[in-house]
Amino acid sequence: MNEQPDIQLPESSNSLKSKITKRLRIDRLHISSRAKAVVAVVLFAVVGSVLLFITNALPTNVINSANFSAEGELKRYIIEDFEKIKGGKEGFHREEFFLKTNTGDQVKLNLPEEAQQKLKGGSRVRISGNKTGDTVTVEQNYAASIQVLAEPPAGTDLTTTDPSTTTASTNRKVAVILINFTDDTSQPVTVDAARREVFTDPNYSANAFYKRSSYNLLGLTGHTNVDGDIFGYYTIGATKSGNCDYTLWGRLADQAAQSAGADLSVYNHIIYAFPSANCGFGGIADLPGSHVWLNGSISGTPLSHELGHNLGLYHANGFACKDTYGFTVSISDRCSSLEYYDMFDTMGSGFNLDDFNGYYKRRLNWLVPSNTQTVTTSGDYTINSLESTGSGVNEIRIPRYVTAAGITQYLHLEYRQRNGEGVLVRQVDETFGRSYLFDTTDETAFFWQFKDAPLAIGRTLTDATYNITITPISSTPSSVKIRITITGTTITKGKPSKRTTTTPAPPENAQYVSTTAPLAVKPGGQVFSASITMKNTGTTTWTAADYQLGAIVIPSNKWGQTRLSLSRDVAPGATATFTGTFTSPEAMEFDRAQSFSWRMLKNSTNTWFGGALTKAITVSNDLTAPAQPMDLKTTAVTSSSVSLSWTASSTPGVAGYRVYRVNSGGALYLAGYTTYTTVFTDAIGLSPSTPYTYYIVAINYNGLESLQSTSVNVTTLK
Repeated sequence: MNEQPDIQLPESSNSLKSKITKRLRIDRLHISSRAKAVVAVVLFAVVGSVLLFITNALPTNVINSANFSAEGELKRYIIEDFEKIKGGKEGFHREEFFLKTNTGDQVKLNLPEEAQQKLKGGSRVRISGNKTGDTVTVEQNYAASIQVLAEPPAGTDLTTTDPSTTTASTNRKVAVILINFTDDTSQPVTVDAARREVFTDPNYSANAFYKRSSYNLLGLTGHTNVDGDIFGYYTIGATKSGNCDYTLWGRLADQAAQSAGADLSVYNHIIYAFPSANCGFGGIADLPGSHVWLNGSISGTPLSHELGHNLGLYHANGFACKDTYGFTVSISDRCSSLEYYDMFDTMGSGFNLDDFNGYYKRRLNWLVPSNTQTVTTSGDYTINSLESTGSGVNEIRIPRYVTAAGITQYLHLEYRQRNGEGVLVRQVDETFGRSYLFDTTDETAFFWQFKDAPLAIGRTLTDATYNITITPISSTPSSVKIRITITGTTITKGKPSKRTTTTPAPPENAQYVSTTAPLAVKPGGQVFSASITMKNTGTTTWTAADYQLGAIVIPSNKWGQTRLSLSRDVAPGATATFTGTFTSPEAMEFDRAQSFSWRMLKNSTNTWFGGALTKAITVSNDLTAPAQPMDLKTTAVTSSSVSLSWTASSTPGVAGYRVYRVNSGGALYLAGYTTYTTVFTDAIGLSPSTPYTYYIVAINYNGLESLQSTSVNVTTLK
């Protein structure tokens, strides 16, 4: 609904006000400087000498479309690069928000971070803000600028149904639209290949994944063809070398398919696939929603991830936890989220593990309430493998603490036959639908070491902050028995919250102080020296006969040493330095860093204690930084984006390029993430009429950076 600006007239002109407003329908959203001139001419004809006063009385923010207010549906899009996720590189992920207005227009939104976390896609909202170009910016104090008129209605996605109802078998109707561009009419994916990846491959299609993960409760099918409906190729009226307007590409693809006779209204999901475009993403999905964009190829496993977003699932992340000294630990109340780091979930980086976690399955109604057991008292409990369902328990949840807002945060435990080496432990925020995997082997706390995140049989995870211990004590291929100890019964509101009892400080404790070890070594036997200094922060003297520094990686002799001995007793408060000679292991996948990990060990009880040293040492033949990229220049500038290009590094086989931005305030900021091409568009939080400086570095697969390129200075448009 268009609103009229309140035009203030002088007292002597009040009689003209109603006549003027009847003649002029001034749209607050669209009036421009040119429109202002037209208004002036009309006003002159109506009120003669009052013209100048009225035109000057029009508020400047209305003339420049600064005051935007409209109602519609909030659209939330997840934009990601699968290759970086699967390769263990910096996971490319961002979100974009749009308002689909009542008139059918789609306006991009620049929202504060807090609003992004709280707003649900599919909600009916009214948004107010400052509109510049195609983007509406909502101020940080957004309470009065965003009105949620209605949450997503039941049935918008599977997560909005009543979880207490019995789940019936449901097939989701899917259409695949193959498109290309006026500047690239290639057809990289055949119709048959698209059908196999989405529908018919019995092992690797998205359809096969959903049938397995849902216990055959959900599958993907076509409308006219049970083996899947594929439309196209259609050449749409857009170029792939433009601004990567994926929403426009989707609208043009819909128009082409409908012109060819397709009825798209019958589908739950529409997948757009197109030739590889230099857009910095591999896939996009609306959350929740019905649309998926796949850049360059169709693959069943990434598609399963994107369809999970359509169904209302967020990413499955990891938790990086620190103790009070800042050292890595498995669990604490000082944890930060690591995007995609759950390697045991298709919504994380576990694309080939073919499952969602138990909590996500419950959200999708694939697990019924009887499959989840809430544990509040100590005891031994049994979890059936997540692959099997029935009357048994597939998921245990333990209340961990209650936030100041009264929201309970839970620990979730599950066991999988395919990953039978241990129990997966996550913290789940059931209000906002987020899950975070704990790495129970904190001594190997690097990206790829989240592969060993499960809690192994016989190993104990101690949540000292909230007095919970978890120990898997035995397992079969189909179940695991877990001993859970919960000390105290009351959880105090507010974070960090603690149970009523406290745990005394351990008599044996250690704090890591320092280490000297190389950053990188050649693989397969390079000899090097290293030293580690530890401080006795407990109340017990470390005797040379009973205490050692032990290697805690698996295998324990990875670096050619398993134990380093004390040369003397170490009293409480004193430090000890351990020095040894080590040999490098073979290179890992992707030539990535490996963990050089040590912790204090009491020999007589075979117990580890204290803070661990976990140092990354790159093991690779490629230990030389690449040559710097050259000829950095700007190729396009708008009020909210800057496009760059450069000449590639002369070093062959670089892993990619990092784009650095220096804000006007002088703060260094990594604009986006690593790109594998020699072009990049920065559209992340730029302000109009603002100066920025950019430079580029090349990186190799060990993360070694080249020298900086020459820098460029640019000012965004008004």
